[in-house]
Amino acid sequence: MGEVFNTLYSVGRLPELPELAKRLEAEIGWKPVYWITQPELETAVKALFPDAYCHDFTDANRATGDPLDRSELPVIGHHAPSALDWTQLLQALSRHVLGRVLSTDQQIAILNERLDYCLRVVSALKIRRFVIASTPHALIDMCFYVAVRMLGGEARMQHLTGFRGLQVVLDNASAAPLGIGTPDRSAAPELSPDGSQALARMQDFDADQTPWYVRKQDEKTQAQTRLYEAADTLLKAGQIEPGTVSFTTPPLLTETQTAVQQKARQGMFRRRSAPKTEQVTVQRDVFKRTFQPKHDMAMRRAFIHKPEGFAAPAITWREYYTYRDWALIQKRALQHKYETLTEDFDIDAATAAPFVVFALHYQPERTTMPEGGWFSDQLLAVRMISEALPEGWRLLVKEHPSQFLWQTEGELARDTGYYDRLAALPGVTLVPLELNAAALLTDARAGIGQ
Repeated sequence: MGEVFNTLYSVGRLPELPELAKRLEAEIGWKPVYWITQPELETAVKALFPDAYCHDFTDANRATGDPLDRSELPVIGHHAPSALDWTQLLQALSRHVLGRVLSTDQQIAILNERLDYCLRVVSALKIRRFVIASTPHALIDMCFYVAVRMLGGEARMQHLTGFRGLQVVLDNASAAPLGIGTPDRSAAPELSPDGSQALARMQDFDADQTPWYVRKQDEKTQAQTRLYEAADTLLKAGQIEPGTVSFTTPPLLTETQTAVQQKARQGMFRRRSAPKTEQVTVQRDVFKRTFQPKHDMAMRRAFIHKPEGFAAPAITWREYYTYRDWALIQKRALQHKYETLTEDFDIDAATAAPFVVFALHYQPERTTMPEGGWFSDQLLAVRMISEALPEGWRLLVKEHPSQFLWQTEGELARDTGYYDRLAALPGVTLVPLELNAAALLTDARAGIGQ
């Protein structure tokens, strides 16, 4: 073995990964010295690499349980991340902050503390490689990714493909994969059965092109119809202010009901008297949540839901589900706003007029945050395209259907003015969610997005 590279790992839950790391150490000198672990891997990691520092993934994202005391690590001095790195750090943190409970100053303070810890660890342990199973999108992964590269190290991010036994490797979260150039079509790798089916489906313009994950989410949505109806009931009543959210109190509908009262009477008048009614005001939980003791347990996923930031106790399942109901109200309001700004678009009548389609990506999601680089800001991307189109061309923009689902966190990446800003761009037309994107692309001059 030649040169040794001290290596940091954050590679998920796959049981074979510790053994793979052992092989990489033996064959190319990547020596694990710090491992962000999942519970499923911690025992194996400690057995194979007893000298490596282990940091639980949830604890690492909550800024707790640091295996190295920051105060005892060498001071790094001032290292300024690039503008793009800082943007991606903020985006990674935003994925953890529910209900917009942190001010900008509080977010900056958290990022500076975590990044400082990561810089000190990378410097003290002389880490030269960061191996991660995907592009970094959790807070701790993004902080270490930035820290390693700022101090001259390299990242390796591995992605499975539809080709048997092959992966693509990234060294930059928003750059092209390493080693990808002009394909040699004479030696194309064999597709897996799933890959072959996917390719055949994509080549069939009459086939349903809805991705599997969207179909799965649609099935959940159908089972959760009551939740969407409850959110619309509250919005229609006008009792929920935009941005309102609670983690402990369910959304309540205040309404007037007729209550039957019968005054106490004596003797025969008690039975002869007719009931009298009166109007009373009551509050009703339209979501009808039924909680069990297990819902008071803390979630393992690291969320910030109080102004104290990560210093606050971990969120419980009860608090999380209550928040999701409030978040659904926000997303339904955003969807209704989007629908008021859309315009009907007749594909058959539009074939003579050139148009381009931009299908927005669901956010927050690593496919744009961080993989989109500067264009993780989709407003920026749409603006640049709209300004570059020839006169008379139109840019059709369609929102991703997952943005408004109960089970997603789409409320973290959209605000009440988002669709107004899109619709105001020159040549931009928002189209209804019901329009078939594949059909649009058939006659479009170009298509962007997913």
